[in-house]
Amino acid sequence: MLGPISGLLGGLTGAGLMLAFIALTQSLTRVGVADVLTALGAVGNIGSHLMVGGALHFSIGGVLGLLYALCEQRGPRRGLIFVCAFYGFVLWVLGAVIAASFLNEAARGTLRTVPFLLACLFYGLWLALLAIWADSRHPAATAVPKD
Repeated sequence: MLGPISGLLGGLTGAGLMLAFIALTQSLTRVGVADVLTALGAVGNIGSHLMVGGALHFSIGGVLGLLYALCEQRGPRRGLIFVCAFYGFVLWVLGAVIAASFLNEAARGTLRTVPFLLACLFYGLWLALLAIWADSRHPAATAVPKD
């Protein structure tokens, strides 16, 4: 299981890996990192949309990783992988719904794309891999019956 600091760092790393995933699939999907970050940064007229989007992306990634770590419960690995993939899907849906309330149409369209869905699923699976790794390093104590 992930601790709070591990969840925060895992979320920040996962946010970076999401951007790397989007960059790797850009030739197939025609949605690039700059598109996603500019869409996220279109919240207001605060500086560069790209820089604001990057700051928001990593902040949200860290907070969501922390929230995942705080809510995580021990379970079988297969279940953990499914739950984390579902977590990524829910983040994509919530992002699209929340984004609809304050972003422009172009930004909403970018965040509702299949590449961003895949990146969110990748984020969730990254958290699952971290949790499995952390669990393998610190196995649960087994109760030994007393005679």
